[in-house]
Amino acid sequence: MVHGRQLAFVSALTRQWDTAFLHLAGSEGTRNIILVVDMSGSMCGLWEVGGREFVWGLILLAREGGINLRIFLTGSTVAECPVTIPFSVFLRLTPGHGREGFRDTLQHSYIAPLLEAADCVLCWTDGQL
Repeated sequence: MVHGRQLAFVSALTRQWDTAFLHLAGSEGTRNIILVVDMSGSMCGLWEVGGREFVWGLILLAREGGINLRIFLTGSTVAECPVTIPFSVFLRLTPGHGREGFRDTLQHSYIAPLLEAADCVLCWTDGQL
């Protein structure tokens, strides 16, 4: 079976990793996904209503080996959230004022090359890209 970048959602949800990415010509193996999470104060509601579950779900997929995931949080400095983060610590992550800088995070000299090399870049934000 030829693997590619097109995600077969049923296979991914049922953890059938060998058939989760199908048909398009792409590299074999686990997909590299970069997630950039907007942690600015305006994200408080979105984080509480679905953001936390969305990010935790991706972390669980990464822990099971379905994806290679790197998570970056916006703020005044580059912050990478490890996929090994304990759930109790993860629950304490909260958006707040002073953590602006979504664009700066995307353009950071460390992160920008990773975004270019990733199979997929996901951005969780209430802003426009």
